[in-house]
This record gives sequence, structure tokens and C-alpha cells, in this order.
Amino acid sequence: MGSFVPAQGCDNLAAQVVRCISAAPSDTLLTPRILSNFKEQTAIRSQLVSEQCEQDFHACAQVLICDADTYMATPLLQQELFGPAALIVRYESEQELIALITQFDGQLTASIHGTDDDMANAAALKEALQYKVARLIENQLPTGVEMCTSKNHGGPFPSSTDVRSTSVGTHAMLRFMRPICYQP
Repeated sequence: MGSFVPAQGCDNLAAQVVRCISAAPSDTLLTPRILSNFKEQTAIRSQLVSEQCEQDFHACAQVLICDADTYMATPLLQQELFGPAALIVRYESEQELIALITQFDGQLTASIHGTDDDMANAAALKEALQYKVARLIENQLPTGVEMCTSKNHGGPFPSSTDVRSTSVGTHAMLRFMRPICYQP
């Protein structure tokens, strides 16, 4: 989906992100196919950070930056890119942000960051997001996949094709079970 950032101050944030990402070493992806797909898709999305991989099967983190109009006009930018990539989307107003949210498909999580005042004034944003995500997070990043009862890996399509079950958490085993009755 991407990180939606107010246009005011976005350049400073983006510069810091690019600096940190550029300093990070490459890392291993799961399979050669995932690696080749990642490289192909980041090239298509116009790579902004040079690739300096250190070993076979490694990929360097990528940072892509665009404005809201480009994001809305480019379906490819709205698709998931599996691998170490970040997309920063600049928006000019809350109305433009809400328009962006209504356009994207379902997601697992969304994080909103801001001051206490920002959070108190984010009712319209939270309203729009609640129909698009399984977990809405305030001033935190999504957690890793932990096996606990509070985890849900669902959400609106395409996050999940069947929200009655989850692929993480203690209820994940229900995905592989079917009820059966024995009558002696």
C-alpha cells in the first residue's frame, strides 16, 4: 500500500529514509524467484536507490516516492511488492488522503502517527480506514507474526479471501480442519 505522508515536511522525512536505507547492507530473500520478481518490480517502479548487493540471493532495500495523483493513476504502485521496499506517497490535504484510502484494496494493517491533537481530530481518517484494514494501529508499527489469541491475519479482500479464519494466531489451525461426526 505505501506510507502516506503530508507533503509539508515529506522531503525531509524521505531524505532521512533514503539515507538510512542506503547505509543498510543487502539481505537474503527467500527464493531466487522472489528475488528476480523483486528486482523486476522495483525496476518497473523506477528505482530511486542504487542496488549494491553483497551476495547471491540478496536484495537491497528500495525507497520509491510519488505524489497522490501519480499513485492514483498508477495501479502498479498500489500492488503489493514482496521484499524490502517502501513507497512514500505525498498528499496535500486530508480530503486527498481520504480519496487515496477509498481507492486502495483491503490491507492487513494501517498505522496512524501523530500527536494527541492529531489523533483527536482523525475521526474521518479512522472511519475511512476501518473498512479497509483488519487492524488499525495508533502511533505504533504492526507487530510481527506472533502465535497468540489476539492475532488476526484477515481483513477485507484482497488481504484475505475468507475472513472467517486466519493464517496466524491460535485459531489458524481451524483453516485445516473440517467438522465430521461419527455415528456408531
